[in-house]
Amino acid sequence: MASAGSLPPESRVYADGTPAGTHDFPFDRVDAAEWRRLLAERPTRHKLHHDPPAADTHKREAGRPWRRAGEAEIAAANAAAEVSG
Repeated sequence: MASAGSLPPESRVYADGTPAGTHDFPFDRVDAAEWRRLLAERPTRHKLHHDPPAADTHKREAGRPWRRAGEAEIAAANAAAEVSG
């Protein structure tokens, strides 16, 4: 199996299935002056939505690997309820 570093960027994904379309950062090839410059920069800030609506979370996570087993159980329970109802 190929290591993640040897795969083209467009074929790599994060654990949740989000594409990782960027190149790896060359940690070993950056000199000390560049590290000082990078560390002195202000970090990019992003607003985090601390409490998104449940429907937004459900839509965003639908079909994700960690949701598939639960969704299958719910579908089976719903099918059983329709047959018995």
